[in-house]
Amino acid sequence: MITFDAAALRMVAIPRDAAEKLLAAPPACAKVYLYGLVRQKAEIDEMAAELHLSKNQVQEAVDALLEAGLWASEGAAFSYALPAAECRETNPALYEDAAFNAMLQALFTDRELSYQEYQVFYECIDVYGLPKPVVLMLAEYMITLSRAKNRVSIAAIRDKAREWAREGVDTIERAQERMEEGGSNADAARQILKALKIRRLPTDEEEKLYDKWVREWGFSFGGIMAATAAMTKVQYPNMKYLDGILKNLHRQGKLTAKDINEHFARTEETGEAIKELLMALGAPRLTITAEAREKYMKWKNMGFSQGALCFACAYAARQGAANLEYVDKLLIGWASKRLFSEEGIQEYLAAREEKRGRIQAMLEQAGLKKQVTRGDEAVYDRFTGKYGMNDEVIGYAAQCACGLAAPLKAMEKMLSRWQAAGVKSLADARREDEAFRAFAGRDGKKGNPMMERNYTLEELRGKIKDSLEEMEEQDGGNPV
Repeated sequence: MITFDAAALRMVAIPRDAAEKLLAAPPACAKVYLYGLVRQKAEIDEMAAELHLSKNQVQEAVDALLEAGLWASEGAAFSYALPAAECRETNPALYEDAAFNAMLQALFTDRELSYQEYQVFYECIDVYGLPKPVVLMLAEYMITLSRAKNRVSIAAIRDKAREWAREGVDTIERAQERMEEGGSNADAARQILKALKIRRLPTDEEEKLYDKWVREWGFSFGGIMAATAAMTKVQYPNMKYLDGILKNLHRQGKLTAKDINEHFARTEETGEAIKELLMALGAPRLTITAEAREKYMKWKNMGFSQGALCFACAYAARQGAANLEYVDKLLIGWASKRLFSEEGIQEYLAAREEKRGRIQAMLEQAGLKKQVTRGDEAVYDRFTGKYGMNDEVIGYAAQCACGLAAPLKAMEKMLSRWQAAGVKSLADARREDEAFRAFAGRDGKKGNPMMERNYTLEELRGKIKDSLEEMEEQDGGNPV
């Protein structure tokens, strides 16, 4: 049952301001507005039947009248709000708290508050006894809840201030609690539907959903309202969809408005960061999939900087492997070398490229025309590490082995012998090689690698295949 207080209007007439607002409102608003002028009270079902409207249309009209400031409410009782008499002073003196006025105006952004509207807020302070910080919180709360946002009815704010004053909501802590509570299940569910731009009353099922969110999952009303922000791009928002969002937030322990707002802010930042990676990868679409989000969080937890991740994606694209799986393998390899920054990775790759250049030169000196493989890198590492030889000595050994059946194996035998002889420089290597050839020639030994050049290089390549190459081919011959 709702009741109407039209005592202020002694005859069936309406102010010009109200008439102008009704002309701009949906047709049902005029019917409901006039209904209250000629009836004292009625059930919504009764109103709907008499006015030939649905219950939802009646409820929408009531909401619109409240937001337009044509009605004021206290529970189920509605009163007609008369326009304030215009102030006839040429330059009315505004209240002196400029800082408070500025904060109020900031809340309403592009809506310029009038002198009469400022008076309402000071009425909340002077008449209802609410502190200024609480009035500011109330204004922000009402702007957030209203479909009209910063065009919310100032009369509705005054009504809510009266309600808070009556119920002792006069501190920041109590105001915060009240904002989190939201009211009864039906009222709270109705406000959530309004936030989703659904213009109807909540169903029993939707009220049960709200009860579950609050009682079973522990969400505050403010938290639920904050979660509706995730549905701004949903084509057909509804409470079921919101239930799925809240279920995910519940798993993560995000239950209050503060936690949820911070979570969404981080999620948005993460989304932008992932898009940056997809752009570096040259992806045709910047769609953020669950896989992309999962891999991104994994890489961040491994310790990679955003710059390193962008570099990895661009590097993968240059290698012709523009996919997240390849990027993942790259990053796992770099992480094993404790490379997490873009600068560190670039220095490592530059050093590796320079090393591969030295290996390529070694292969060419040995008469091998092929790409550098991991097997070649392993052989070179043995030459420099195990045998301790520099590039000049290794190059000389390669020249000595050029044309042999297995030049890299022959080189390893030479370097092993030279290490035992204490070879440290190119001059040492030349002396040792000459001594070895002289010794082998004197004894008539056939094992001298320098005496095995009985075939041309082309003939040898046709007759004998380098066994190390065979091993590399079995291993896939990966040049990366």
